[in-house]
Formats: sequence, C-alpha cells, structure tokens
Amino acid sequence: MHETDTVDEFPRPRRPFPLGPVILVVVLILCVAAGVYGYRQNQRAEETRRAALEESMREAEAAARNRTGNGGATPDLGASAAVLTALTGGSKAAPIESLKPKLIGVWKSKPGESPVRIIEYRADGTYRDEAGKAKLVGTWTVTEARGQKVLVIERSGGGRSPLRVTFESNELLHDGPEPGQTTVLVRP
Repeated sequence: MHETDTVDEFPRPRRPFPLGPVILVVVLILCVAAGVYGYRQNQRAEETRRAALEESMREAEAAARNRTGNGGATPDLGASAAVLTALTGGSKAAPIESLKPKLIGVWKSKPGESPVRIIEYRADGTYRDEAGKAKLVGTWTVTEARGQKVLVIERSGGGRSPLRVTFESNELLHDGPEPGQTTVLVRP
C-alpha cells in the first residue's frame, strides 16, 4: 500500500432512516380516514332515520284517511307535517326568516331589575349589549331556529356564544352572561 492510500479503520455508521416523520404522516392519514368514515356513517344513519320518519308519517296519514266516520273529508295533517319538518330538519329558513325581524331593535330588562340590561340588535348584523358598566359590541348571525319561537345566535365581540333567544308574547327571553341565566327583556 502507498502512504497516500488510507483505509478507514473505523467505518462510518450509517444513519438510520428517519421514521418519525413517516409515522406522523401515517397517523395523520389514519385520523383523516377515520373522520371521513365517521362522518359518512353519521350521514347514512341520519338519512335512514329521516326515511323511517317519513315512512311512518306516510303510514299514519294513510291510516287517518282510511278511518271510517270522517265523512270522506281529508284529515288535518298540518300538525303531523310540522312534526315531520321539525324532526327531519326540513325547511329551517321559514322560521328563521319570520323570527329574525322580530329580534331587530332595542330590548331592555324589565323595570326594577338590576343591573339594567339594554340589547340592540341591528339589521346590519351588529349589536350592542350593555349591562351596568359592562358593554359588548360586535356582530351577530342566526345559526338555527328551534320551533316557532326560539332562535340560536352566534355573537362576536366577547361574551357567551351561542345564545338562545325565545319570543314569548311581547317579551324576549335572552340567555344571560352565565350558563343557566336568563334575562327577560321588553321593548322600551
């Protein structure tokens, strides 16, 4: 051997293949796949439930039509149709669109309540909520209608969200700042 030719007495160790990133990618792929699978299962279960409800309503309507003693008149199926719509999540736009205008305006806590709470919901999607020295301002949107009296609204600007508001006669039952609290508001 020549002096210029050197042989490594200690060969360099090979670096192992980095498994950390590979494992992370595999775990992420499995999580996404599980989420998609769960979502699809929930959708199928919901479709099955709705189909069963619709079939049951059709059977009830047919049985009501076939009953004797109704003088050949078609029974009033409005209530059962409303139940079906509520259970199947039918047209939610109609209740939202009929209740949303009722919310717009200024609402104030009943006389004698302390602290005095004043809430103004504006048509442009902004609001002002004052209770004592606390003041919230931000935007609001209706996310859901529950029946013919209740709206669920999301509010930005701090405070509790989502909130439930219920229309009762000339009063507005409004979720308070803490869970379980309700403020009764009226138009000033």
